Amino acid sequence: MGTAAILSILGPRIYERAKKLGVLTPTQLIYTGNDSRIARYLVSVSYLIFMIPYMSVQVIGPAVILSRFGIPKDVAIILTLATVFLYIFFGGLTGVVYTDILRGAFFLGVAVAFALYLAPGLPSSPACLHTLPGGMGFWTLERFISLTLPWIFFALTNPQVLQRIYMARNIDDLSRGSIMFLVAGYILTISMVIAGLGASGMARLDTKDPNAVTPMIMTTLLPESLVVALAFAVWAAALSTLDSILLTLASIIDIDILGRGDVRVGRFSVLGIIVVLGIFSFYTVAPVVALAVASSAALL
Repeated sequence: MGTAAILSILGPRIYERAKKLGVLTPTQLIYTGNDSRIARYLVSVSYLIFMIPYMSVQVIGPAVILSRFGIPKDVAIILTLATVFLYIFFGGLTGVVYTDILRGAFFLGVAVAFALYLAPGLPSSPACLHTLPGGMGFWTLERFISLTLPWIFFALTNPQVLQRIYMARNIDDLSRGSIMFLVAGYILTISMVIAGLGASGMARLDTKDPNAVTPMIMTTLLPESLVVALAFAVWAAALSTLDSILLTLASIIDIDILGRGDVRVGRFSVLGIIVVLGIFSFYTVAPVVALAVASSAALL
């Protein structure tokens, strides 16, 4: 709701300013018109640094899930990054636009099926998970605010989302896109809450690794067909997110940092970011949720 409010209030203003200035990158929204060199390079470098942890979520998540099928995590990371590079190199933004809606629809459909299959476990879910301010002493008010507040400003702080605002054909399309974003977000969030609580009523999953919870649910509670569909959905969604972020960051390196505007420079930029991302993903051990929130908080 917070994100939708921000989009409805600031979205049209951002759209009009971007069209007036003729900008391509999110950073240009800030420095074009006032020629601030400090803002130009500070914002650009901040994007490059703080988006790495967020992108690693899109690499580590699928890798952890694929590892449950016997694919080594290292191989899964390389496979994901190689696929993304080829997709961007040959498809560019056009490829992302045409396939995002297909991937999104498939991902949401599988998420709902995931929730419906685990929903029968809700009545048996431990009572401690249904208390406020939070089951098992985890959800304090402070933790809730720290994990949700950065997402309210997600559309402004994450460059690939900010860029989407002024890519719309017109204000009406922007409004429709914002509403669809809100609906999809609610469906996904509610589905995951139902799935998590339902799974807790079906089995006790003993693990101290938050990243292992979903793979354990998949391999212990779900039929094989749904497991395969869910693994593919997570991988497809991660590729979609990585495509968008890498294209935006490449344009920032090319236009804002180097001042070139050359497609070849953008492609080499993508390759460089992927190498850094791969190294980070190989060695990080942080929970994916913490990485995502920390990234958005830093950008905010």
